[in-house]
Amino acid sequence: MFSSRFFWTAAVGYLVLAAAAAWGFGQGSSPGAGILIWEAVLTVAGFGVLLTWGVLHRAAVRLAGITESAAARESGGALWSAPATPRGSARNLESAIESMNRQLETRIEELQRKSRQLQESTERLETVLGSMVEGVVAVDDSQRILFANRAARNLLDMQVTNPVGRPIWEVIRHARIDEVIRTVLAGGEATSLEIDLPRKHAVVAVLASRLPGNPTSGVVLVFHNVTELRRLENIRREFVSNVSHELKTPLTAIQAYAETLLDGALDEPEHRTKFVERIGEQAGRLHALIQDLLRLAQIESGDNVFDVRAVEVSPVVRECIDEHLAVAESKSQRLVTQAPAADLNVMADEEGLHTILGNLIDNAVKYTQDGGTISVRWRIDDGMARIDVQDNGPGIPAEHQSRIFERFYRVDRARSRDVGGTGLGLSIVKHLVQEFDGSIGISSEPGSGTTFTVRLPLSA
Repeated sequence: MFSSRFFWTAAVGYLVLAAAAAWGFGQGSSPGAGILIWEAVLTVAGFGVLLTWGVLHRAAVRLAGITESAAARESGGALWSAPATPRGSARNLESAIESMNRQLETRIEELQRKSRQLQESTERLETVLGSMVEGVVAVDDSQRILFANRAARNLLDMQVTNPVGRPIWEVIRHARIDEVIRTVLAGGEATSLEIDLPRKHAVVAVLASRLPGNPTSGVVLVFHNVTELRRLENIRREFVSNVSHELKTPLTAIQAYAETLLDGALDEPEHRTKFVERIGEQAGRLHALIQDLLRLAQIESGDNVFDVRAVEVSPVVRECIDEHLAVAESKSQRLVTQAPAADLNVMADEEGLHTILGNLIDNAVKYTQDGGTISVRWRIDDGMARIDVQDNGPGIPAEHQSRIFERFYRVDRARSRDVGGTGLGLSIVKHLVQEFDGSIGISSEPGSGTTFTVRLPLSA
């Protein structure tokens, strides 16, 4: 640009040119006309000088102000600088533009960094929600699905591949879910309920909560499959009911016999011995029931420490046969065994294996009619030791076979009490087999007998 020195040089130049012009005109005209021309030229020249100087001075002042403002923004505060020369003002302007460019680039980089962080946070959240066991579904205020994780799609049996954007009532056809969403959107508090899903044969607990915003921007639904929990609660209630009944039966009999004796039966020799024997029988039954309950509780809690090692099957089978031989002979039953050619060893606790085989043989003897046959055979089958306990008794109907290992479950309750079972034997057998990393199965047809098959790991 231009400096103050240039302004004064230009002004003097105007004056010189005006004087020269006036002198030239004065030489070629009358003295009066020359004076007038001189005055006119001087007036025009002075006006031109003042106008030129004013315009250039104003431009220089504005340029200096722009330069100082840019420098102040770059340094974070007000700066003072000496009046810049025109060439220095150009450099300051260029520096200010470069500073603004750098600030713009820094701001763009910061926005890009925040965008990447937001995307990474969204991906992490989707990964966490996607790996949850609970189903999560979010809907907007129009009840359109914003998000649904894999667990929700499986649990609610969503038929569409991508439910996002669809109305929830179109994907999940359940009146109570629609009702709870409307309630929460209308301003209600977080609501929980349980629903039945007949198609999935499941019971699901639902928790509905509002999304942030006023008014709320939507609702998030959390689905938790409580089918197994409710089944266990039912089993617990049945267990409490059954154990109370099982304990009550012998206690009631003991109380009745004792009252009969006190009412005068003690003076009747032919009756008192019989009543005392019945009291002894019921007390034994009560003791056996309590012992089975305690043993089952120890097995389930994991407090019972087993000495798992290589155990030969043949001696254990013979011991169990000997223990039940007297009862079997009293019922004219045959107890037979089928042993393999070579010794068979399994990984188990010896006492636990004795309990398994003893309970299975005891059940077979109790529920097989007089003159029946109970056979025990063992062999290697598909890399495991297989032990079969078979009888030719009345058999177990198919509808009862899936529950036969439940505690206190009885196919024929009246007959079970007559033979003196506690209803816990098969449940104990199942838990012990599982403790030894084995399995147990049943094969039975009404009128054709029953076979219990135990599989245990072989010893190395």
